[in-house]
Amino acid sequence: ERPHKIGKYTILSEIGQGASALVYVGEDPFNDRKVAIKVAKSDADMSEEEANRFEKLFLNEASLAGKLNHPNIVTIHDVGRSESGPYLIRDLLHGNTLARRLQLGPVPFREALRIGQADLEQPGDQRPARDQPRRPRALQGPAGGERDAGGQGLRQSGGRHADLGV
Repeated sequence: ERPHKIGKYTILSEIGQGASALVYVGEDPFNDRKVAIKVAKSDADMSEEEANRFEKLFLNEASLAGKLNHPNIVTIHDVGRSESGPYLIRDLLHGNTLARRLQLGPVPFREALRIGQADLEQPGDQRPARDQPRRPRALQGPAGGERDAGGQGLRQSGGRHADLGV
C-alpha cells in the first residue's frame, strides 16, 4: 500500500519501481513544488545486518550524489528515513524513457546516435561499469537531451528537465 506521506512530503502518485527502490511524485510543502521521492526497498529475506548495510549504502550514495554540482546531474534536495525506509528527494524530471520510445517503433539512426552520444558523454566517474547493461527504462528524455549522470534521467538544454529514471 502506498504511503500518504514520506517525511514532510505528500505522496501524489507512484512513478515506478526498480529492483531496489520505489519512486513517487510528491509535493514539497515548503517550496510548493513537485519532487521525485526515491524510497529504498529492502528485501524481506534480508537479515538485519544486510538491511542495515543496504540502508547505509543507499544513504551514502545519496550523500555523494548530493555533493555533485553539474548541469547533467539531477539535484538531490533532501535525504532522510521514514517508516517506508530511507529516501531521497530530487528534481522531478519530465519526458519519455527509451523503453517508451522503443515501443513506438524503430529509432532513426540520427536519433539513436544522439542517445548513444549523450550516454557516452557522461563524466567518467559516473558511467556504469563496462559490462553493466544499459536499461532502456533508465535512459530517458527527448532526442537531443543531455544524459543525466547516474541513470537519473536526462536534461534538455536550457535547464528544462526530461524524465525520471527508476
